[in-house]
Amino acid sequence: MANTYHQILVQTVFPVKYWEAILEKSWREELFSVIGNLINETGCHTMIINGV
Repeated sequence: MANTYHQILVQTVFPVKYWEAILEKSWREELFSVIGNLINETGCHTMIINGV
């Protein structure tokens, strides 16, 4: 089957203990950048990274 394509979309959620908002606004964007770079280095494509 030449011209057969596939795509897998994965949503990953990391809950924190007691559901506390622990990401400080001062370093939140830097953390999201690091997570995105780690995902992209594996050959995957990041659609969105977000958190509270």
